[in-house]
Amino acid sequence: MTTYTKGCLIKRATVARDINAGDFRLIALTPLANGPNWDLTFQLKTAQIGDVMSFVQATTSIQMFTDVSAPASSSILVGPVTEGAPGQINATFVNIAQTPAITGNKWKLQFNNLQVVGKGGQTITVPQVTVLVDSPF
Repeated sequence: MTTYTKGCLIKRATVARDINAGDFRLIALTPLANGPNWDLTFQLKTAQIGDVMSFVQATTSIQMFTDVSAPASSSILVGPVTEGAPGQINATFVNIAQTPAITGNKWKLQFNNLQVVGKGGQTITVPQVTVLVDSPF
């Protein structure tokens, strides 16, 4: 919803179309050894300047692609994922094998049906948020 006041456009509330990947930042934490493989945790946080105040949950799934051009995901967390909310959403993928094919390239995380709280205090479901991150390996 927007209103005009003395020729200025003032945003009263955030709507779903206002939210995009620029409203988020993704942090890859240091991988933890799990036998011969690794557990990887990513934190989806809000950008300092953006339309998102906090998180509710990723309701459907979070998919990890170990190559941005890969047609299929490498690992899937089935939702609802609420760990870390409201400050962030933590996505931990366990038992990931470190191979030369996934080391040193860009990865893609796709948060499906992400529920966030907008600047106006309303809960908004964003169908898909895709964020790129450097390989943690």
